Amino acid sequence: MSRRASTPPLIGRQAELARLVGLLDEAAAGRPAVGLLGGDAGIGKTRTLGELCAVAEERGFLVLTGQCVELGGGGGLPYLPFVDALRAASVDPLSAETMSKAVGERPALARLLALGTIGADAGEDSGQLPLFSGVLSVLSQLSAQVPVLLVLEDVHWADRSSRDLLAFLSRTLRQEQVAIVASYRSDDLHRRHALRPVLTELARVPGVERIDLPPLPDRDMIRLVADLSDAPIPEPRLAELLVRAEGNAFFAEELLAASADAASEVPGELADVLLGRVEQLSPTAQHVVRVASVAGRSVNHALLAAAAGVDAPALDEALRDAVGRQLLYADSTGGYTFRHALLQEAIYSDLLPGERTRLHSVYVDLLGRPGQPWGCGSASDLAYHSLAGHDLGAALKALDRAAAEAMSLGAPFEALRHLEQALSLWERVPDAESLVGQPRWRLGLRAAAAASASGEPARAVALAEESLTQVDKIADPLRYAEISVPLNYYLMTTDAVDRAIEVASAALPLVPSQPPTPLRAAVTAGYARTMLNLGHYAEAGRVAEEALECARASDSLAEWADALTTLAMLAEKSGDGDLTEELLDKARQVAGRSGDAVVQLRILHNLAIIPLDHGDLRLALERSVTGMEFAERHGLSLSGWGLQLRHYRHVCLFALGQWDEVEQLSSFMPRVGGVVSGFVMTFACTLLVARGDARTARQLARVQPFWVEDVLLAHLAGCLAVQQATWDGQPDRARELNRTAMDLVSNAWGHDSIALVRHAALGLAAEADRAVLARAIGDHATAADSVEVGEGLFETATHAMLSGKARTGTPGVEAKAWFARATAERARLAGDNDVELWRAAVAGFDFGDDSDVYETARGRWRLAEALMEAGNRDEAVEQWTLAVAAAERLAAAPLLRALEDLRRRARLVAAVKDGAPAKAAAAPSTALTPRELEVLRLVAEGRTNRQIGAALFISDKTASVHVSNLMAKLGVASRTEAASFAYREGLLLPPA
Repeated sequence: MSRRASTPPLIGRQAELARLVGLLDEAAAGRPAVGLLGGDAGIGKTRTLGELCAVAEERGFLVLTGQCVELGGGGGLPYLPFVDALRAASVDPLSAETMSKAVGERPALARLLALGTIGADAGEDSGQLPLFSGVLSVLSQLSAQVPVLLVLEDVHWADRSSRDLLAFLSRTLRQEQVAIVASYRSDDLHRRHALRPVLTELARVPGVERIDLPPLPDRDMIRLVADLSDAPIPEPRLAELLVRAEGNAFFAEELLAASADAASEVPGELADVLLGRVEQLSPTAQHVVRVASVAGRSVNHALLAAAAGVDAPALDEALRDAVGRQLLYADSTGGYTFRHALLQEAIYSDLLPGERTRLHSVYVDLLGRPGQPWGCGSASDLAYHSLAGHDLGAALKALDRAAAEAMSLGAPFEALRHLEQALSLWERVPDAESLVGQPRWRLGLRAAAAASASGEPARAVALAEESLTQVDKIADPLRYAEISVPLNYYLMTTDAVDRAIEVASAALPLVPSQPPTPLRAAVTAGYARTMLNLGHYAEAGRVAEEALECARASDSLAEWADALTTLAMLAEKSGDGDLTEELLDKARQVAGRSGDAVVQLRILHNLAIIPLDHGDLRLALERSVTGMEFAERHGLSLSGWGLQLRHYRHVCLFALGQWDEVEQLSSFMPRVGGVVSGFVMTFACTLLVARGDARTARQLARVQPFWVEDVLLAHLAGCLAVQQATWDGQPDRARELNRTAMDLVSNAWGHDSIALVRHAALGLAAEADRAVLARAIGDHATAADSVEVGEGLFETATHAMLSGKARTGTPGVEAKAWFARATAERARLAGDNDVELWRAAVAGFDFGDDSDVYETARGRWRLAEALMEAGNRDEAVEQWTLAVAAAERLAAAPLLRALEDLRRRARLVAAVKDGAPAKAAAAPSTALTPRELEVLRLVAEGRTNRQIGAALFISDKTASVHVSNLMAKLGVASRTEAASFAYREGLLLPPA
C-alpha cells in the first residue's frame, strides 16, 4: 500500500470553497471581500487555500501569500506575513514595477520590506498610520491593474501589529479589487487568545465572511483515504484510521503514510506517527529535518546548510529525500518549509534537551555573522534562539535591539514585550549593564514609555516606579529626579493625584537651581504642569516661569516648550485668548526643534481643545485631526493625549452631524486591554446610544467595570449609560448610574467640577420623565421623590457653574448649554414645562456658525412638547418637523421614536402642511396578549393586584401572574417602569 506523491485531492470542501470563490467574485466586481477561514490544526485549511489560489490564478488574480510563524510564545517580527506577501509582489512580473514605485514613494513601506536593518533613528514617519496607509495604497494600486488575492496563513500566531493591520484593511478597503483570506487554528483560540476579539469584531464588518471547516464526515474520509492509497485498505484498519483521524484530513494522511512502508500497526499517537515518518528517512535526512525544525516552520537553504554542517551533495540528497516523502517543500524564497506546522512541532519536541540547546546556539552564531548569504538575522529571531540556547547575555542584547526595532516600526506593543522579557533576564545576566550599554532603571523607563504608548498607563506607572527603586535617592539624587519626571506624567494620566504630587514635590529640591541644567528645567516644568492640572494656578505660574528661564539658559528645547505650554494654559484660564494662541504657537515652534514627540503632542492637544471650549467645532475638528495624525506617526495614539485627541475628533464630528465619519472613525479602533479598552468602546458607544443600536447595552456593560479606574472614562461612559437608560424608560436605573458616575467625578475632580453640569442635566431629564409618569398614574410619592432628587442635581449644577474651575476661567459654551438644558428639565420636573426655558436650551447648543445638530434636535423635541402644552400648535409643529428632519438624517432611532410618540399624543400629523411627516422608527413589538393589555392599563392607573382581579373578575393570584408576565415581556423592573414603557410606546394614552 504505497502513498501517491502527488498533491492530495480536495475532498468534501466544495461548500466552503464555493464561499471562498464567492469572495473572488466580489473582489472582481470592485467590492473588497475578506474571508476568515477557521478550523482545527490539520483540518484542511492549507489545502483549501491552495485550491482557492489555483482558482484565483486561473482567473487572472495576482496571488500574494504570507505566513505567520510561532517563535517562542508569540515572538517574531511585526508585520511578518505582510512582509512575506509584499516581498513576493516585489519580484512577481505582474506587480514588480508597481511595488518598486510604491516603495519609493512610501518610506514606511521601504522600512517594512527591509526589516533587520532599521536603526533607532528611523525618523518621524515611523508610526502605524503611514505604514497602514502605505499597505492600503499599494494594494489599491496593484488591484487597479489586476485583481488581488492576499492570503494570510495561521493568523493565530500573528503579532499584534499584523492583527491591527488586518483589521484596518478589512474596514477601510472600499472599491478595490482585493480579496483577503486569513486562516487560523480554531482549536488554538483559548478564552484569552488575542485573536478572539479581533474575529468577533471583524465578523460584524460588512464584506467580511467567517468560514469554518468542520471535520470531514466518514464518507469523505473514506474517499480521501482511497484516493491517497494505491491498494485497498483492509476494513479493520480503515475503521481504526477513521476513528483516530476524527475527520481530520491531515491526521488521516499522516496515519496512512506512516503505515504505508511499515510492517507494524499504526502508532497510537499522532506525534508518534509523524516521527515515524521521519525515521523512514536516511540518517542524514533525519539530521537535516531536525536541524530545520529548530529554525521554525521555514528555513533559508544557505542557513540550513551551514547549521546542518553537511556537504552540498549530501545535503541535496537529504533534502530530496525529505521533499519526496512530503515532509518539506521548496518555497518561493528558495528555502524549505515544513508541510505542516504540527510536523515541525513534533520533530522539534523530540529533540534531546542538549541537542536543542546546541542547535539554537548554532543559529545564534550563524545569524550574528555579517555578510552571509542568509542575511543578518532579525533581533527577534536572535532573541528567540539565544533564549532557547540558554545564552542569556546574547538574548538580553537581542531583546534590547528588538525593542528598538519594534518602536521604529510603530509597534510599541511588541517593544513592551521585548523590554519586559529583557528586564526579567537582567538579574540572571552577569554584567548586564555593560552588555546593553545602559543601567536597568533606564531600560525600565523605556519599557514604561512603550507601555504608555501601548495604552497601558497603569503598567507604565508600575515600570517607572520599579525604576525608581533601582536608584538611591540620597546617593544619586539627580538620577532619582530624572526618573521622577516621566513617573509624574504617567501618574497624572492615571489620576493618581496624591502620588503625583508626592513625586513632583520630592524631585524639585533634589536638583540645584544653579547652574541651570536640562534636568532642573525638566523637573520644574513637570512640577508646574502638575500644579496646573490640580488647579493651583499661582504656584503653577511661578514655577513655570522658573522652568522657562532655566530651559532657555540650558538650551533645553523640550522643557522650554513644555513651560510655554503651561503658561499658555494659564493665560487661557485668565481669559487672554490672544496671549494663549501666541504662547502655544511659540511653544510649537520650539517643540518642533526639540524633536520630543510627547511635548509636541501636549501642545497639539491643547490647540484642539481651546476652540472646542469656545464652540468653534470646525477649527477644533481640524486641529484634532492634525493631532491624531501626529500621534499615529509617533506611535502615541494610545497615550493619554493621543486618546483625548481621538475623543475630541469624535465629539466634533458627532456634534456637527457627520455621523458617517464618526462610524468610519470608530471602525478602526486599536485592540487594547484594561482601561484603554474602555475608552475605545466608549467612543464607539456615542453613536450606538444615539442610534439605538442593539449592541449598546452590552458594550456599556463591558465598559462599566473600568469606571473606577479612570474618572474621565467614568464621566464619558456614565453620561452615555444614563442616556441609554433614559431612552429605555428606566429612570430608576438612570438614577443609579448617574449617582455612581457623579460620585466618581466629584471625588476625583472636586464637587464643583464643571463636568457635573452635564451629569446633572441628564439626571434631571430622567427624574422629570419619572415624575411626569408618576403624576399621570397618581403616584404622588414617586413624583415628590423625583423632585427632591432633581433639586439636589440642580443645586450641584448651579454650584459648578458659579464656582467650578473651567479651562478658560469661565464655563465654556457647552457647559452653558447643558446648564440651560438642566434649567428647562428642572421646570418640567416640577410640572411647569416652560417654553422659554426650552428655547434657551435649544439656542444653547447653537454655537454660532456651528451647531450641535443632535442636541439641538433633542431640545426641539422638548420645545415642541412644551409649545403643545401651552396651546401654540403651529410653532409646535414647526419645531417638531425640524427635529424629525434632523433625527431622520442622523438615523437617530430613539429620538425618532420619541418624536413619533409626541405626534401620536398631540395628533400633530394633521397640522403638517408640507407633506406627511417622515416615517419614524417603529416601536418594538411587545407581544402582549389582549388580557395583558387590560392588566397593563390597570397597572398604569395605579391599581393593586387585588383591585385588578376585582375589575377583571379574576383571582388575585391570576392577576399577579399577568402582571409578572407583562413586566417580563416589557423588560421592566417595576410597575412605574411598565407604565412608562406603555405610554412611551403608544400602547396606552396618558390621561388628559
